[in-house]
Amino acid sequence: MVLKAKQIKHAKEGMHADGGGLYLRVQVSGSKSWIFRFQLKGKRREMGMGTLDAKSPPDARAEAAQYTAQVRAGVDPIEARAALAALEQQRLEQQRREEDSGDTFKAVAAEYIKAKSPGGKNDKHADQWTNTLAAYAEPFIGHIKVSQITTDHVLEILKDIWTTKTETASRVRSRIELVLTYAKARKMRQGENPAVWRGNLDALLPKPTAVQEVQHHPALPYTRIAEFITALHGVTGTGAKALELAILTATESFAARPPLHTPMHIEC
Repeated sequence: MVLKAKQIKHAKEGMHADGGGLYLRVQVSGSKSWIFRFQLKGKRREMGMGTLDAKSPPDARAEAAQYTAQVRAGVDPIEARAALAALEQQRLEQQRREEDSGDTFKAVAAEYIKAKSPGGKNDKHADQWTNTLAAYAEPFIGHIKVSQITTDHVLEILKDIWTTKTETASRVRSRIELVLTYAKARKMRQGENPAVWRGNLDALLPKPTAVQEVQHHPALPYTRIAEFITALHGVTGTGAKALELAILTATESFAARPPLHTPMHIEC
């Protein structure tokens, strides 16, 4: 017979049977936790299953039922749980070793960014790269070796932001592609680049222009151009001259901008 909600709420100090080997233990302090009692090979044992606050009665009963099945099969649930914990610890240690090995995506991305910004030049651009990859890519592939990254990994990164943050998603994709291209050049991976757009992701994702609404900047009415140029002549500095050049020649803004510093040669 299982304990009712009211019985659990008002249970006093001691052990309260819930059925199937499951007990509710109430401490002198009033704290409540779940205990599973069983007998195997003539030995009586009990194992803790967590607190009442962390595990609801239905969840505790379902877990106790799994332990009962293990006991019937001759498996000690305490030893089985310890074995699983050991395997998980081994997995985490292996993951840490891989992260420290220098060929995980996180490590290679950091190496690439450093290589493309020698002497710490253009730190702002480098920080943008680092922050973007840390926010969107590394939670999925940061710990994975660059040699093992697939198109499925890239899709997992992009699927939730491709239609909601299209510009950011496109930038993330491009940066992953460049990091993996760098990895291939360093002989860290082989084969096609899973982040490349043409002939790969373009068959799996809609074009950015199809999901992103273009918002044009408002244009200056042509009747005010003389007034604007006159005002521009009153502004000192190369920025104003570059803007006038762009207006008069209809050149791209990047071609008109003066080189204020040695650029960081990272695309996107």
